[in-house]
Amino acid sequence: MSLPLFIPSVDEVLSLLVSSHASRGGTVLMSRSGKVWNNPSTKSILNAWKPKDTMGRLLQTSFLDLCGKGDGCKLAIFVTCALIKEFVKHGERAHPQMTDSVKRALPSILSQIQPIPCSEDILLEIGLQGGLEIEYVRKVSEALRLSGASSSHISLEKGEGVGVEVVEDDSWASQLKVHYDKETYLKGVIFALFAEPVSKIDQIIPAMEMMGSFEGMSLVIVAPLIGGSALNAINLNRNKGVLDAYACNAPRVIWGRGWMDDLASFTGGVVYDSKLHSQFSSDFYGTAKEVLLNHHEMVVTPYDDHADKTYAHAERLIREAEQSPFPHDQDLLRKRANALMGTLIKVKIGGTTEAEARWRRVLVEKSLLSMTDASLNGCVRGSIPLLYTLQSGNEILDRALRYPYEVVCKNHTTSVVDREMWKNPLLYEHFPAGRLRELLRKSISIATTVGSVGHVLK
Repeated sequence: MSLPLFIPSVDEVLSLLVSSHASRGGTVLMSRSGKVWNNPSTKSILNAWKPKDTMGRLLQTSFLDLCGKGDGCKLAIFVTCALIKEFVKHGERAHPQMTDSVKRALPSILSQIQPIPCSEDILLEIGLQGGLEIEYVRKVSEALRLSGASSSHISLEKGEGVGVEVVEDDSWASQLKVHYDKETYLKGVIFALFAEPVSKIDQIIPAMEMMGSFEGMSLVIVAPLIGGSALNAINLNRNKGVLDAYACNAPRVIWGRGWMDDLASFTGGVVYDSKLHSQFSSDFYGTAKEVLLNHHEMVVTPYDDHADKTYAHAERLIREAEQSPFPHDQDLLRKRANALMGTLIKVKIGGTTEAEARWRRVLVEKSLLSMTDASLNGCVRGSIPLLYTLQSGNEILDRALRYPYEVVCKNHTTSVVDREMWKNPLLYEHFPAGRLRELLRKSISIATTVGSVGHVLK
């Protein structure tokens, strides 16, 4: 595979994103149920891209990873593509030296990004850039204020009606894999928590059979990994109306058992471990007043009866943090304690139709990410002009950083030497500084990696 094969794919994706950039005055559209919706998501555009060659598919995967979540995806891809095209110009043999020199120039660039603090007006401006109506942005700002930006969890949920509502709650929320493809609310919930992966039906039969004593209640089974005949049995019982049961994989983190212990304290349950306990009994069950499951998140609203156990567990985590000699462990333990004792902020989003509600939820998520980043890390005034003026000492990188401004000039049918363009107020919209640094790191990492593939595979 030779490097020039990059160029058709790079040019193809560039043409897609340049044509949908805000400076062109248009956007990509999608149609649903005969109604056309604006679609600002770069990830949606890239997912719809159908590259015909292997390198195109590699680029597509790389760009989707580059985008992640939040704004600024197109800007980062412009820089990435400009870097790749610069590498190709100089031939294969120079690539290891060239890519390394670009990577070495990154710290200089990041150090020149000097954030400014965000006022409430700037935060609202950043929230509006995602395409939300002002009343929605104000609600997102309210949720941030109530949560302290980072001290509490903010959950996005389906709401009634057509507006958005912010609710303070003492629930506990966590990201995890839910083996169910619909958002669902459960009332009166029993938890069965397993310390080990669950794959055989024999492992969960006692927990399921004893549910006969709790008629009308739902069962949520949580384990590090659930699959095989055990998962089939859970889904079969729910689908046939025998037992309203759901399976959830605990987050894959090195402190996974700690996560299970946190959930146990919040629900009043006990984590069952076959190495420590002879068999599962009803005493191991945890309970909750309500549970929300929405694909990748579980939000638990507890009974008041478990407050003392939760408080005692959180106090124990704080003591462990004070005794730990490692800063990383201290931060993790305090975050876990805060998650148990802090407040959950629910942002309930509605719409006239299911499609509209989902659409607004996407916009709220983007605004929430940008506003949270700006609250924590500050912002820059005009990401595109800033990139144009940065000087890394590396000619290749500097040219790539100027490319987003060249796109804007092209879409305004003018030249980069036209000084009038610098007076355009849209160039100076505030942008989260943390997100800008993240995009530059990813952009350089992906461009240098992809730019080396042709040399490696040849």
